[in-house]
Amino acid sequence: MKYLNCPICGADNHDVLYIAKDYNMKVGDKYEISKCKECNFIFLNFLPDANKIKDFYPSNVYFDKTDLRLGNKLNILKKFTSARGKGRILDVGCGYPLFLNSLKKEGWEVKGLDLSENVARFALEDFGMKIDTEAITDISYPENYFDVITFWHSLEHIPDIKAVLSRIGGLLKKDGTLIVCVPNIDSIQARIFKDKWYHLDVPRHLYHFSKYSLEYMFNRSGFLVKDINYHLFVDTYFGWMMSILNLLNFNIVNRAAFTEKLKDKKWLISFIIKSIIVAPVMILSCLEELSPGGASITASFAKKNA
Repeated sequence: MKYLNCPICGADNHDVLYIAKDYNMKVGDKYEISKCKECNFIFLNFLPDANKIKDFYPSNVYFDKTDLRLGNKLNILKKFTSARGKGRILDVGCGYPLFLNSLKKEGWEVKGLDLSENVARFALEDFGMKIDTEAITDISYPENYFDVITFWHSLEHIPDIKAVLSRIGGLLKKDGTLIVCVPNIDSIQARIFKDKWYHLDVPRHLYHFSKYSLEYMFNRSGFLVKDINYHLFVDTYFGWMMSILNLLNFNIVNRAAFTEKLKDKKWLISFIIKSIIVAPVMILSCLEELSPGGASITASFAKKNA
């Protein structure tokens, strides 16, 4: 199903920006990414059936018990909430909850949402932590309940984004903090690699944000930006590395193809290429991190009526 209107401003006037394929999971054929002519919002012009979304996330390759962003998440939370102290936090699309478990040890009251039954099972087994598997629009938390709500690379995955933003506004306390981290479609690497940019991740990423579109969307939904930065090295590094491999058509380090590597000798070529380009990629990543054009945007928001 295609969008008839921009999911943010509602305009029905948009251009095709890219025709992209799924390099990471090899799901489907090609997907259209459109750009609204009115507000410049960029979105996947394809809305999957709710019952089929799970097919885009193969459980045998998508679940991961590691979190390369854990240190960054904890530092960002501390920076954006230093005046608040401990409180009640909701992590939406939490994945394996190392972040929440770290906060729980520090005295936070933690709640996590994730649609994956694997996440819920392992969270209970490993941490004794209950993760709710309902959509945020369906969950029955009280109004004005959370001091902090976080979306760490999850907002771009969630259909019906207007309903999600409305629900966040109800769940967050009047003086609460919303923290959002998303890929930066205005980054240097996104401009260079275009439809082969790793962080497009079609068809899982339904929306592609710039600083402008992120602020515009949240402003329309009753939020004001408090702080914003572009520095998350792990995203920048993997963006360069994987995009180069996409460009060379040797992205066999992706999770789906890795499971088939013994059947396809391309993985060896990919490994050799990675070994050759790792130093240049490190330099490019460091340079991009020094600019306002890193691969991801991390922003904090407050409610307008606070």
